[in-house]
Amino acid sequence: MDQKVPKSVHKARLVKEGRWEQFRLRREEIRDSGIDSKDLFVTTLEEFPPIENGIVISEQQIATDDGRVSKDLFAGKTCSTQLSVNWVAKHIAVNDACAIDAPSAEAWGMLRWAQSSNHNEREFWTSIYPKLLPTRTQIDAEARFSDDGRTIITIIDRVRKAALLEQAGAKNNGVQPLRLDQSEDEDSM
Repeated sequence: MDQKVPKSVHKARLVKEGRWEQFRLRREEIRDSGIDSKDLFVTTLEEFPPIENGIVISEQQIATDDGRVSKDLFAGKTCSTQLSVNWVAKHIAVNDACAIDAPSAEAWGMLRWAQSSNHNEREFWTSIYPKLLPTRTQIDAEARFSDDGRTIITIIDRVRKAALLEQAGAKNNGVQPLRLDQSEDEDSM
């Protein structure tokens, strides 16, 4: 167990994983076997490594002080640079981000770099992240093609008005008006 991590953090993890009661019972068993009480928590904790998404996280997968982890943690995990940058942006202010949550090794490395100094974080926000934002031209082009339904509603209103006028004119001439759901061929039968 990392001596710098308080017991409360380990307890919170075990509670989150649904293993706190199991840990407590095992700790009592170990205590009954006569182990020194100052080593009791540490000894029991060794039997309960962290679990993430049902997978036991090995010591190699837990980040070292400099944020480095085993390459095995990212085996098969890959994503686009855009997704990596978005993930970093969402986690840059999070002080307990986990490598196992990163979508790729690239994203984890970029996050660790951005968090390593105020200069790097500023560089991330001013040079890297803005490249993902759409240009003014792209925003204007998207706005031109957006459809809020007003055009369709206007057309429907015009068709209804024309149909009502046609029906009113046909009644005045003694002609049976054509219903909108009926074709002219059906009317002549």
